[in-house]
Amino acid sequence: MLDLLKQMFAEPETAPSISPERQLQLTSAALLVEVAVSDNRFDQRELALIEQLLQQNFALSAAESSQLVEEAKQEQDHATSIQQFTRYINQHCDGIKKRELVSQLWQIAYADGEIDKYEEYMIRRMADLMHLRHSDYIKAKKLAQDQLPKG
Repeated sequence: MLDLLKQMFAEPETAPSISPERQLQLTSAALLVEVAVSDNRFDQRELALIEQLLQQNFALSAAESSQLVEEAKQEQDHATSIQQFTRYINQHCDGIKKRELVSQLWQIAYADGEIDKYEEYMIRRMADLMHLRHSDYIKAKKLAQDQLPKG
């Protein structure tokens, strides 16, 4: 009976046809999209930066990154919580990769020129769910700030 209850409340497993690399791409993209939409505005600058980051991180073409963003939007729309994404990150990424991802989340938040309180909350929550140390969270934010265009 207990096993049946665990199965009922367990998150669905990733489809076996998706490679671990593709799942990491999709998970990362979904978290980036989540930050972009957390302020109820999905700005074109945020979209362009998400696609650029995905191209850099995973050696994707522009068309592939655009397709990945569309898939990530669908995943994000159907997700019951961000925990399914952060759980996958925890299982497949080390502390350095997590800090890099959080820095990229901050870059998305900064992309439209202002940090909304909901974006900041979402990034903090994601970092907590990824078990990122506070010092690494601060380093990630500082790294994102250092990459802002000077002007």
